Amino acid sequence: MKKTILALTIPAMLAVSAAATAANVYKTDSQTLDVFGRGKFSVNRNHDSQTRSDFSARFGVKGTTQISEGLSAFAHVAWDMQSQRDQLSSNVAGNDDLMSREVFVGLDYGQAGSLELGQDHTPFYSSLTKVTDIFDWDGQESYVGTYGKNFNPNQAIYTNAFGPVTVQASYQFDTQQGSGAAAIDTFNGGVGTFTDQSNAHSLAVVYDTGLGLNVRAAYARQNFAGDEHKNNYGFGVDYTMDNLYVAALYTHDKEDGVNQSAKRNGYEFAAKYNMGKISLLTGYAYGKQDSDATGNDSKYAKAFKLGMQYHFTSNVKGMVQWTNNTADQIDNSNAYHAGLQYNF
Repeated sequence: MKKTILALTIPAMLAVSAAATAANVYKTDSQTLDVFGRGKFSVNRNHDSQTRSDFSARFGVKGTTQISEGLSAFAHVAWDMQSQRDQLSSNVAGNDDLMSREVFVGLDYGQAGSLELGQDHTPFYSSLTKVTDIFDWDGQESYVGTYGKNFNPNQAIYTNAFGPVTVQASYQFDTQQGSGAAAIDTFNGGVGTFTDQSNAHSLAVVYDTGLGLNVRAAYARQNFAGDEHKNNYGFGVDYTMDNLYVAALYTHDKEDGVNQSAKRNGYEFAAKYNMGKISLLTGYAYGKQDSDATGNDSKYAKAFKLGMQYHFTSNVKGMVQWTNNTADQIDNSNAYHAGLQYNF
């Protein structure tokens, strides 16, 4: 399974992840238990020309147990947490100060692959769209509404590697939208309500050329109540050479109602370059939506981003970022961010 993990992981140069800096709190010959998380303080001047600050925190626990030769069990539980001020000032209906992220258990069969059960990103994100998700703020504009952008519950995910090819497949059981979180990934171009997803399935393939270049493709279909459904397609490439990382992505979503349809085409580019303790980031996202229901076309994404990170240590960084978004729904195009993040 080491090849499987390597094929799905964005190169370590992109960011220091919580998993990479996890602290081991218990270890025997057959069991391990780690804790991980982060704290992030941000000052933001957004499109409405108001300056705000916020603090976000994540905390998680993960463990593995060796059952027998070639078979082990694993579990992973992580949460997002808000400060008291942010929790009280939130306008999200039913919002709480603790929200689940990855929540799953599974079995690792070694060369036969692994099976994961619970809530996580879908293969569409993990194997494909994740490659351009490298920014500290904003990002992912081109594939908003694409299956797997959110953490999706009720999933069974199989992962395995066959030489240079890594394959992920998933099935998601009946899932309702809910009032507090977007459990179902839809963009809803006026076609239907899409509040009850009867099931969904996805397949993703990653080919590692061995030259620093990965080629990626993914497909997912979501079936909803009332014969509504959504098809998701995507292709991408990412390339790493020394301190440089670049990635490009294309996604296509089509929602079909009983008599109408809507579709989105998204294009995204992201790059990062490391110079000692400093990392420079840039990216561009463009997306266009066509809808029979609304009778018009719109540019739902048109965003350019510039960012810089200063790594004090391997797990502490300061960040600044500017985002210029001139999509049809954005009145004021400029947003500015600055922050400090600590990972453990």
